[in-house]
Amino acid sequence: MIMKHNFIFYFIITLHLATIKTNELLTREQQQILESTNIILRNNFHSVQPIVILNLAITNITVTTKTLYPYLTYSDDSFLLEAITKQIHEISLINILVYSDSEISQTVNENVFLHEGYIFLLGFYQQYDELEIEVSQHIENVKSSPSWNPRGKFIIILSFENTASQTSVALSLLKLLWEIANIINILIIMPNLDSTHQDFSEDTQLKMYLPNIYTWFPYDATGQNKVELLNDCLFDKGNVCNMFTPKVPQDFMGFPIKVGTVGPEPYVIVKSNTTTDGEKVEFQIGGLVVHLVNTIANKINITLLFNKPYIELGKDNFIKIMLDLINADIDIIAGIFPDVPLVYSFADPTVRYLYDSILWIVPCPKAIPRVQRVTNIFSSSAWMLMGIVFILSSVVVWYQANNKLLTKSESNTFKKLSQCILNVWAVLIGVSIPQLPKSTEIRMFFMIFVISSFAMCTVFQAFFTTFLIEPGYEDKFQTIEDVAKTNVSFGITTLTPIVMDIMDYHAHDIFKHNTLCPTFRYCVEEVMFHRTVLTLIPQYYPSYIAGERGIADESKVVCFLPEVFLTSGLSVGISKGSPLLQIFNKYLTRCNEGGILDEYWSRLKHGMNLKANTSGISSEEYFVFSMEHLSPIFAILFMGCCFSTLLLLAEIITKYCKKKHFKNQNMKVKTDN
Repeated sequence: MIMKHNFIFYFIITLHLATIKTNELLTREQQQILESTNIILRNNFHSVQPIVILNLAITNITVTTKTLYPYLTYSDDSFLLEAITKQIHEISLINILVYSDSEISQTVNENVFLHEGYIFLLGFYQQYDELEIEVSQHIENVKSSPSWNPRGKFIIILSFENTASQTSVALSLLKLLWEIANIINILIIMPNLDSTHQDFSEDTQLKMYLPNIYTWFPYDATGQNKVELLNDCLFDKGNVCNMFTPKVPQDFMGFPIKVGTVGPEPYVIVKSNTTTDGEKVEFQIGGLVVHLVNTIANKINITLLFNKPYIELGKDNFIKIMLDLINADIDIIAGIFPDVPLVYSFADPTVRYLYDSILWIVPCPKAIPRVQRVTNIFSSSAWMLMGIVFILSSVVVWYQANNKLLTKSESNTFKKLSQCILNVWAVLIGVSIPQLPKSTEIRMFFMIFVISSFAMCTVFQAFFTTFLIEPGYEDKFQTIEDVAKTNVSFGITTLTPIVMDIMDYHAHDIFKHNTLCPTFRYCVEEVMFHRTVLTLIPQYYPSYIAGERGIADESKVVCFLPEVFLTSGLSVGISKGSPLLQIFNKYLTRCNEGGILDEYWSRLKHGMNLKANTSGISSEEYFVFSMEHLSPIFAILFMGCCFSTLLLLAEIITKYCKKKHFKNQNMKVKTDN
């Protein structure tokens, strides 16, 4: 009978407990926190991204000793967690992920999508130092998740022993989260413990039990050291209260931002540097990639504080500037900052504002000397054939004139070989001869020779005039193998090891000689002006060097191989989680659409041309016709004079020998008589 009564008793108790709602297990303070959280979730969480709830208050600690209220032993935070989860499911279809601190840090097979927000149940604290240590540790664990979203919406629920110090605790906690993770969209919910266990009217109790909700505006010049209390708008039934108001203003009121720069000119140009009273150097920096940052800073009223720029492109400088960003020595990176997956773990790149390529810069083809070009009008074989035709024509004319079987009567002019050579030479260069041949056979041969000589002279004169005006250039390099066949060496800069490692490229091993360039600029100038090396270079850099030198036509000194070695978009590197990313993306997109970068690059090159004092006329647009250009003609004339002198001497010697021989013959005849 007793067993039967006990069974009925336990059955009734169990049935009663099963009908109790979770909300009925909460204290009045927890119910107000639940209601506040419900209103915040209804008004501010609308996307399909998941919300992460971290119940840090019951992690490895007894539930009854780690609650929001130190005197409560019958109701712990697990009931509050269950109630919040239930409320979220009732108001929307938002996906909820519930973790303990250790569970989220050990999550491996998680789908990588950014969380919309986080709800932290921290518990009760007596000392801020304890709170700071635990929060720092928890944030570091949460940051290890691939879906970590520091720009999400954060709700932190905790209680502190002294209600009077809640404002200072909230401010310190907000600053801590800003320093370690750039978190800005935060609501800190803290119950008012001093109002507990007092009897008031219902309306008064509603206000007394209402939790304190704190936030702040770090970019406000007057709001960095104070918190905002949002209780007034929470239960305003007439309006929908937006608890996560925009924290990034359109006017930053001169808020200082530290900027690091990396890259050579024209990407980063140091305009000036001044030393303050404290011997601190202040830099004014512009350039192709820094100009947009300066433009945005002027638009949103930001004061840019530039660190010392890293001019040389090298692995060490890239590591240094990334460490500066990680250690919060700088807030953004401007310069040659490629948007590649390698940097995603250390920075948040903005939208790409410029696409740049790493190209092979090679020596440009040299202009062929005009004298050499004139002598090369005909090939060597053509010149040789013309000489053979000249000699054979002279011999044929001389033979026909002296052969009585072929020619019955001919003038004595063509019966001498020397005269035949002179006449044939005159016809070849288009000069009239002193006497025309009489015989039909020689006339026919001369007519054919005159026609062929006229054709050759016409071609020569046409090309002679053309090549004096524009002699042309050598063949342009098309492949890296073409360059390797010459005496050009491979120039190694600080950029070379980086791009070679990224691309796993080894084609440069075919070069017999390597030149280690002390600076980036030195290597480029060796290619452009001394034609001794080739190297890898960003495509805008050599154009800037040519502009500095005052070169009107940069295509004469800036030549690239058709092969594009590497192409990447350049962006601005923002520190991880920084709320500046959205506003920079907004204005960078507008700058791209407006063509501001193209306009700046045009003005920059125009300014360099003015400083270089160039007239805009290239020295190769005209030339002075001098004796140098007539040297081939005078060389031929000199050879003709020498040949004529030799013939004259030969004739004199021959005449002298004949006269002496005739004299000896006469004396011998007289002696015989």
